[in-house]
Amino acid sequence: MVAETEAWREALLSKIAGDDDLVGEDLERHKEFLKAKEDALAALAKQDTSKGADRAVREVRLGGASFDEETARKLAAIAGKASQERHAGTWSGPSRRVKQSLQPKQRRKVRSKPQWQGCPKRRQQAWRHPGSLTRSTRSLGYPQLDPKFRDQEWQKKQLQLDSTDPRHNPNLNRDQNDPEFWYHAARKPFNKALLRTEQHWNSRREVWLKQFEQVKDMNEKRALLAELLEDCSAEVRRLVAPILQYSITTNVLCTLLEQAKQKQKSFEEIVADEENLVILRSIRDRVDEFGEKAAEEMLAEFDARSRILAADRQEQLLEDRRVADVNTLAQIMNWGQKCKKDGLFEWEQGNWAEAHASWRQADDTLRGFKAPDKESSRMLFELHGAVLKNLSQACMKLGYWNDAAKVRAPVRGQGS
Repeated sequence: MVAETEAWREALLSKIAGDDDLVGEDLERHKEFLKAKEDALAALAKQDTSKGADRAVREVRLGGASFDEETARKLAAIAGKASQERHAGTWSGPSRRVKQSLQPKQRRKVRSKPQWQGCPKRRQQAWRHPGSLTRSTRSLGYPQLDPKFRDQEWQKKQLQLDSTDPRHNPNLNRDQNDPEFWYHAARKPFNKALLRTEQHWNSRREVWLKQFEQVKDMNEKRALLAELLEDCSAEVRRLVAPILQYSITTNVLCTLLEQAKQKQKSFEEIVADEENLVILRSIRDRVDEFGEKAAEEMLAEFDARSRILAADRQEQLLEDRRVADVNTLAQIMNWGQKCKKDGLFEWEQGNWAEAHASWRQADDTLRGFKAPDKESSRMLFELHGAVLKNLSQACMKLGYWNDAAKVRAPVRGQGS
């Protein structure tokens, strides 16, 4: 076996070096080089093995676990620092690295320790009743859940009635493909509360999006107005520059910018108009005389007039019904009939506010459409008229007298 190995090495050396170019002395040098290399690798391997054994021998037990000497020294330093911080009152618990080095049993003990331990204020917040967590949503106008929804006994009773009593659960023997199945499911108290919460959140989201668009639009218009005012006359710039910091001035200039777009004129021509200059001079005079308070009062008056004009335009748009196709007409009438039934169900239960919300939803759905033929229009107007009558009664029951007067007027118009 040794002879075969030596022969193989001779052949390998001859193949690598080349027999034609190297003589026997060179081959001997290659043999010595390979032997020295093998001896060096063996020595390194032996040295690593001895270091590993020496390190394994010098293990230290700390906290029920065994560590090598270097790791144990680091853990002892960390423990000493934590002890000093604890006595100083600045210790915030063991670090994540120390937690990972502990045994599983000890790590579970660290994690199970409440973060509020030792802090009475946090302990009180942690044990607060879940019902009090809705105070923030109550301040934002979200509908509040009935406390009985949190009662497990009430939930068990409801589940039992749903599975046994068809008077309590009309969907007990009804197919799920029937639209009435989902209408009755939505009338359940808990499902209805969730639906109202989602609707309120959607309405708030729409308000947020509108406010974001308004702020974004005003920022863009301010930058545009700064550029357009550079092209105006020196008199206009001297007049506007001291009061440009107030919102009332920006709103008036934005209104003039809209007029310029509608009339297809330049902003400079619209601002130079004598009537608009009178408005700007009046703002300048009041601000110079009464200061920032006058600017706030003029802004409040401007916002009030803008809201009135916007409400008038919205009412005009709602009065102009658009013709609906067959599919749209069927959808709005089915939904209006569903909301009407929901309101009648809540009215019989004595839930005036929920009935008002259902009929208001039906009114919002039906008031913007009309049918292409007379017969369908008659059916649509009869349904809408019945909804408006119920809505007016709900408004009077809740004390919404202005809304009651507004919803009664279309009923007379449709009946004539």
